[in-house]
Amino acid sequence: MEMLKQIIEALYKKKNVLIYGPPGTGKTYLLSQLLKEISVKKVVTPVITPGEQEVFGLDDGGEWEAEFPDNMEIEWVTFHQFYSYDDFILGKRPVPKNGGMELEAHLGILTDGAVRVAIGDYEAYLLIIDEINRANTSQVFGEFITYMEPGYRATINNLENPNALPVRFPGVSYRDNLSEPLLSLRNGNRYQIPHSWNFPENVFVVATMNSVDRAALPLDSALARRFHRVELRTDLKVLQKKIGLGNAPSRDSVEIEKLSYQETAYLLLQRLNNIICAEVGSDFELGHFLLKDLFNVGSDDEGWQTLINVWEHSLFPQIMDRFTGRNDVLKDLFKIVDGEVTENVFKEIHYSSTEGIESGSYIKANSLHNVSFDEAVAVLKFISI
Repeated sequence: MEMLKQIIEALYKKKNVLIYGPPGTGKTYLLSQLLKEISVKKVVTPVITPGEQEVFGLDDGGEWEAEFPDNMEIEWVTFHQFYSYDDFILGKRPVPKNGGMELEAHLGILTDGAVRVAIGDYEAYLLIIDEINRANTSQVFGEFITYMEPGYRATINNLENPNALPVRFPGVSYRDNLSEPLLSLRNGNRYQIPHSWNFPENVFVVATMNSVDRAALPLDSALARRFHRVELRTDLKVLQKKIGLGNAPSRDSVEIEKLSYQETAYLLLQRLNNIICAEVGSDFELGHFLLKDLFNVGSDDEGWQTLINVWEHSLFPQIMDRFTGRNDVLKDLFKIVDGEVTENVFKEIHYSSTEGIESGSYIKANSLHNVSFDEAVAVLKFISI
């Protein structure tokens, strides 16, 4: 509840909020709750697994100091490596005219919403940007990084702002103080913008960023300063609550044979993240939502089978993504020791050069689905402590 309140009030005051953290920490879920709380009716959100309502300690409502306009348009976009200024701010595309072709200017998703707010189609515009750091943000935002700053917009608290900066669309011709017609790709209308037009106050941006994504670009520092940043981290208390675990177990006092699937899941995530933080940093932690399939299971056998599946499809691939080639770390993490329960699942394979001299090794992992149920359970218990 407190985190959501903080985000809503920051969005109201600063206009831009960035939610970031490792995968599985609940960024998309928190975003869906944000949209619910600001009471936007016309919205399409990602599918959220039922039963996750109290993951962030939220209730069904609250009293906010921030009040958003009722008539708010909302759009959702996912950035990628080929997303451009043309898509976001202003582009030109060829259209047939007078027997030939002519370049027609069209508004991008940000400016389209801003223009419609300025002319009164909507009182406010909220743009959701998922995976903001997967695009080149300097190129995508261009000079509009400046207008992300509330102090340079048309009004502040609906009062005229003497420091507002006029918006100049590059490559757009103006005549009689009006721009050439700018096409909206959302409704097909064409708008002419005054030469002295200012960016409206009630344009809000909420972005998410995966702090682990190696393919992503660093977020432009000038843009980052214009966002209120909210960091989400792995929360073992949330996991403990959602899997129905009473007291948090201590690996120093547990009896490995008596571990429940809940205790094993808790200790496993805790140990994996301890190693990850020590080796590559906290940005690469595994989030508690990676174990969300355990949140609603009906029996111990179902719980163990679910944990096996979570290991195979969620945890193990993430581990290999972080540590492939780091045999020293993987040997410790998987507890590769001759004669232990892990020996039929994880092995260090040594290989030699053509001259017969040992030249390297790699870790070979067998699927837990290829061993017996009891053996898979024993392996998970063993590597969790």
